[in-house]
Amino acid sequence: MKKPKIWIWWVIAAIAAVIVLFFFIKRGNQTVLPYKTVKIEKGDMSLMVSSTGTLAAVTSVDVGSQVSGIIKNIYVDFNSSVKKGEVIAQIDPVSYKAKLDQADASLSKAKNDLESAKLTLDRDVELLSQNFIAQSEKDAAQTAYKNALAALKQAQASYNLALADYNNTTITSPITGVVMSINISEGQTVAASLSAPTLFVIAKDLKQMQVEANIDEGDIGSIEIGQEVNFTVDAFPDKKFSGRVRQVRFSPTTTNNVVTYPVIINVVNDKFLLKPGMTATIDIVTAKASNVMKVSNTALKFNPFTSSAIKNEGIKNNGKETFTEILPFMAKTDGSEDKSMGKIWVLEDGKLKPIDVKTGITDGITTEIHSDELKEGQEAVTGVNAQAVKTSAATTSSPFGMQPPSGNKKMGPPPRD
Repeated sequence: MKKPKIWIWWVIAAIAAVIVLFFFIKRGNQTVLPYKTVKIEKGDMSLMVSSTGTLAAVTSVDVGSQVSGIIKNIYVDFNSSVKKGEVIAQIDPVSYKAKLDQADASLSKAKNDLESAKLTLDRDVELLSQNFIAQSEKDAAQTAYKNALAALKQAQASYNLALADYNNTTITSPITGVVMSINISEGQTVAASLSAPTLFVIAKDLKQMQVEANIDEGDIGSIEIGQEVNFTVDAFPDKKFSGRVRQVRFSPTTTNNVVTYPVIINVVNDKFLLKPGMTATIDIVTAKASNVMKVSNTALKFNPFTSSAIKNEGIKNNGKETFTEILPFMAKTDGSEDKSMGKIWVLEDGKLKPIDVKTGITDGITTEIHSDELKEGQEAVTGVNAQAVKTSAATTSSPFGMQPPSGNKKMGPPPRD
């Protein structure tokens, strides 16, 4: 097999050298873009107020005991579903049954005494009509009847009280809901002499819950009933929940000189993912705009005359910064300020052009803008490319769309003051 001739290797090496040289020449001639830009887009905008809140049941009831005694039985457990009137606990009723029996006996005696007094009175009335007895005897019978009637009422009241105490030994659920907490155990003595102790906490229908949020006084003015709310909880960080503002309360809370107002948000909890006590990170949508033009806030903040990239690199001509040549379109103002108006800069024929825009809502990143001179997809300037500024200072042409002034004066350092 013949070896390839040496000249073939020289041809291959020459071609490779030409390719490498072409690459570096092309790379060296590339122009560094002078401006950083973003596109003007169309879309939806939302203005939100953010805060944190706590999930809670819409209605929860503390179930206590009106009588003292020993807890004989507990018929429910945590998370038990109960219906209104369902028995959930029993206090030992023995002593209260005895008092009820005693009151019942007293009531029966009072009824008998009243019946006897009524017969005596009726008889004395008849005898008095025939002049067989004195008026005083009839009056005494009349008084005895009234006393018996009063004694019956007193006995009836005592019986009713004893019956109520006896019935109160059976503790029932006042609402249909879920048992959230149990603060007693079987065999424990309940003392209700001073105040009714809380034995159970029952929440009504956890399919409907609420978030109790505290909103800063600076934001409370934009919160209204019916506004949409989005929130997340730590238990499900990748899932978003929604609700609506139901109530804006007037009672302020001051903590470390910060004034907040409670806002109540209704939440649907069909899948029972949310639980009372969870911390919610909420966003209240206070304003919305659909299918509007929007631009990054950095474009609204850009001001070519105060650009640090231009100032720091110091594009100079005879010691003077040539801002007016680099930026040929100077914004005019009468000194007044309209907070609803803003200004963005776009590139037109390679040069900066300012455009006044009417601003709308902002989410802190982008802002709604309105202008007949703008269209979707147009590039808005957000800053100056520092590398382009350096390049323009070292070349005879400026990437900012201007030519350096002609003349025989040499470039030099700025004059000293």
